[in-house]
Amino acid sequence: MLKKFGIFLFILLFLTGCGKNTAGSDEETERFTFRSIVFGCYSESGILYEKDGILCFVDYATGEDVVLCTKPNCVHAPYSAVNNPDPYCDAALPWEDRNVTMIYGDRLYAFVTNFDSTTVYEKGVSESEWKKLTEMPYSYYEVVSWFACNDRIYYVADQFARQEDGILALDDAIFLAYVDLTDGTYGSLTDMDEETGTIRIVSVDQQNLYYEMHYKLDIAVPEDQGQVYRMDLETLKSEPVFRMEENRRFVGMHGDDLYYMESDGLHRTDAGGEDVCIYQGPDPNVNSVAILPAASGFLLEAYMADTDQFRIVYLDYESDRITEIERPNAEGLVVEIVGENVLVSGDAVEVIRLSDFLAGKEKILARHELN
Repeated sequence: MLKKFGIFLFILLFLTGCGKNTAGSDEETERFTFRSIVFGCYSESGILYEKDGILCFVDYATGEDVVLCTKPNCVHAPYSAVNNPDPYCDAALPWEDRNVTMIYGDRLYAFVTNFDSTTVYEKGVSESEWKKLTEMPYSYYEVVSWFACNDRIYYVADQFARQEDGILALDDAIFLAYVDLTDGTYGSLTDMDEETGTIRIVSVDQQNLYYEMHYKLDIAVPEDQGQVYRMDLETLKSEPVFRMEENRRFVGMHGDDLYYMESDGLHRTDAGGEDVCIYQGPDPNVNSVAILPAASGFLLEAYMADTDQFRIVYLDYESDRITEIERPNAEGLVVEIVGENVLVSGDAVEVIRLSDFLAGKEKILARHELN
């Protein structure tokens, strides 16, 4: 059981998201898009996932798990360059290169890379044809989070170079990049710094993008090693907001208030520099603590090995209210908050309203079997 938790916690570090207006809606609502290597793409309306080259969808409203194809009598055969180069099935992914698929609004997107470049395709959920949106001269990082916000997708890219023998080799430079879903424009947000060891996007809101940057261990330690930066998405200027230390973990920012964890608990620092501990425990140095951002606040999920339980703490930004619950490990790990829903993973991913979850109710909206 501990091994299972460790695997899920590792994956959890790369689950991310941001908001968008729901397509076809008369009012402003949040739509969240998520991507991870294992779980697929989570939205407010359902889960998009790939199975053997076929795109499928779990609908929260009905609980149904369906293939995204409306053609009659379709056997849903996947693409094959040899046996099925022109698939009849609308849900078939027509590429053999490495690809990442996601849903944003009412459209599907696919990032297809041969490492030398990446082509972005799009189509409507009910459409048959994938259309080329753009092609970028770089790839995406192997373990990467995808954030969709304001009609843009933000992610971590890497740069490959073709050697004299024609073989592609990693230039050993990773950087933040974006692609605009309205017109296909793209670009880098940070420099291609070969001294950078890792970059991880922490969160994105309407004005800012937050990211962690660490340098390689063999590089002389610069003053800003292990920093969390806030990037203004209009000016693209970055400023450090939090220095990573052994006993301190960045949680997030809301306005000018910064939240972080130390061994004594959860802290908040305001614009004036006043610091206060708003919740005591759990100690991140003793317990495995995951941080899950939400539209209205954030959730801390700590695994306590001595009791084989999760302690879950949720902070609501507007009310400043903290809700605390405990649940057995056997009931599953919270892997993400998507809009107003919580996704809990055990033998399957179960979707539960956040309000129900915090109240101890297990009313399941939809269930996706992991296989």
